Amino acid sequence: MHSHYCLISIQSSSCSSFLLLLIVRYLIHKFKPKKVVATDEVTTSPSFIKQKWFGEQRTPVYVYKWEDVQIQHGIGDLHIDLTKAANIKENNTIVVRHILGKVQVILPVNYNINLHVAAFYGSTYVNEKSYKVENNNIHIEEMMKPDNYTVNIYVSTFIGDVEVIYR
Repeated sequence: MHSHYCLISIQSSSCSSFLLLLIVRYLIHKFKPKKVVATDEVTTSPSFIKQKWFGEQRTPVYVYKWEDVQIQHGIGDLHIDLTKAANIKENNTIVVRHILGKVQVILPVNYNINLHVAAFYGSTYVNEKSYKVENNNIHIEEMMKPDNYTVNIYVSTFIGDVEVIYR
């Protein structure tokens, strides 16, 4: 019984040490907070992409500077046309989170596609082939020429179609 009492006293002393440590850390943080250093650096997304809840959204009809994009779009259609994009890299990425509507990606001829689609309900059309997606995800890879540029497309949608076409 005596050893049991000793074990309890050791645990209570370690518990009180821990509580004391928490109190000291809180007081240090409270009266001497860390400074936030502001920078003049401003990060902006490309001007052709807007994070919108409703409506249709398109890339420009004129030549524009391409950058990898992440798009959050609520309800409506989304059209991304890479045929007018300048300075396309060897590997390009498009990430779309979408609720309801059609996502259309137009690529120049001979681009390789690495497409990942997750949807509750919809269809995926790639190179005139149709795939039904119902509460599932699919991965489609179209290799036109191994040495050509690749576009990685990741689309997550609740209800809607995804279409990738060549022009």
